[in-house]
Amino acid sequence: MSLNNSGKFLVQITLAMGTGAPAVTAVNDVGLWTGDESGLTLIMREGQAAPGMLGGETIASFTSPYFFNDKNQALFSVNFTGGTATKGIYSYDPIQGLTLQLTDVDTLEVQPGVFKAST
Repeated sequence: MSLNNSGKFLVQITLAMGTGAPAVTAVNDVGLWTGDESGLTLIMREGQAAPGMLGGETIASFTSPYFFNDKNQALFSVNFTGGTATKGIYSYDPIQGLTLQLTDVDTLEVQPGVFKAST
């Protein structure tokens, strides 16, 4: 769990199997939420389609650490299943929502005209 100076937190929660509708399974039982004393807001959950990905990827798992600042913005990494990419980094902003920042199939310009594959 990450707690910021404004009293909000970012937490990974594992849900009880067989509860809810549709039922919680091993594929969708873990998620990331932000919250405070008034409640929780789901950011992302295992088993959902990976936002920003077009190859059929779904969220398989989350990788710590998670970063959470005083503007209630988060940065975290995930593992994908079902597509070409296997890893990704997302940012979350309470106004902008989720944004895919980088995957392991992207290339980065490390200096003008020089590109490297991310891993």
